[in-house]
Amino acid sequence: MNLSLRFKPAVLCIALLSGALSAQAAIGIYGDASAFDSAVTATGTDTLFGVPQDQAASNPMDRRTLLGTTYQYQVSAAGGLIGAGGEDDVWVTANVASDVITFSHFKEGITAFGGNFFGSDFNGQYQAGGVTLSVTDAAGFTFSQTLAAPTVNSFLGFVSSGPSIVSVSLFAEPLPSGDSLWPTARNLVLGQAVTPVPEPASAALLLLGLGGIALVRRRAMH
Repeated sequence: MNLSLRFKPAVLCIALLSGALSAQAAIGIYGDASAFDSAVTATGTDTLFGVPQDQAASNPMDRRTLLGTTYQYQVSAAGGLIGAGGEDDVWVTANVASDVITFSHFKEGITAFGGNFFGSDFNGQYQAGGVTLSVTDAAGFTFSQTLAAPTVNSFLGFVSSGPSIVSVSLFAEPLPSGDSLWPTARNLVLGQAVTPVPEPASAALLLLGLGGIALVRRRAMH
């Protein structure tokens, strides 16, 4: 595609600005629930109430946040999902230890996702071991974070300063002993970033406006 020479500088400037803003747009990782809450607004929490205990849950499982703002999403795992924890403290875990639990199909575009993530044993009880979460945004970028020794209260949250979050994957790291560890989650929190970065398209419009102002000033000076 050939562009006339007079248009090339403008296109280059727009590309550079869009690229700069894309570089600023990133996923913030929070290991503290209070810090996460300060960076997020319009939150909704799913305590996983209603997930059947010690038996197979629907897969994929359609869920919605039960406290605060209502967000709809889906949980799935290749080999199925199991309810664990207890009646007053519900967890969801994979039926197969090596499976990945995926949180996706967020119906109301979210830019923040967090919760308690840890490992459990064959009986659905807490077991020490590492788990990793990977979050993917609408631009296709993926960010990962490992919790080396989480407890049932260990918090991990992601906040996007740009595109919406489209999926989050949770899987358990292999145990040094060779025993299996099942990825497990509880108290999921969804929300919106407090100060999102402008989209590249908006930045391009802003640049064109600034370019127009610059031309007017230049002509006024001559």
